[in-house]
Amino acid sequence: MKVLAKALRLLRAPGSVGRHQLSAFAATSADFCAMTLAHELFGLHPVSATVVGATLGAIINFELGRHWVFAARRGPVFWQALRYAAVSLGCVLLNASGMAVLATWFGSESYLVQRAIVSLAASIGWSYPAQRWLVFYVREADEPEPEPELELVETPRDFTS
Repeated sequence: MKVLAKALRLLRAPGSVGRHQLSAFAATSADFCAMTLAHELFGLHPVSATVVGATLGAIINFELGRHWVFAARRGPVFWQALRYAAVSLGCVLLNASGMAVLATWFGSESYLVQRAIVSLAASIGWSYPAQRWLVFYVREADEPEPEPELELVETPRDFTS
């Protein structure tokens, strides 16, 4: 029970590794589905299919990262998207390169297992730290000033007229 409570605490905190991994799991699930369809249905090579899947996963992961994982909705979306695109390009290249190496060494028959290994390594070693500190990091100076609360002020009544 303590393990479950600790796991739930990890998911509550914005910016936590737990939230990132859940987001990564959702994005990777879409990624793997797209990759599998691209390879099995459309006949793309596993490396090309990886690029298709990783691109879809990146779009999903950006939205989850901005709104839920890091709660960085206040930051300027254009610059976040630009930084995220650069980080994602790095991740796509890491995934494709890792797949190319593993497919060369072991063949492409077990491409799903190979992709799972490569994807996990890229997520923990590159994606989380880069998203946390480069993409969705919002300095206090970047946050807009809170709107002042409006106070109701009674206006003096003029009963002389």
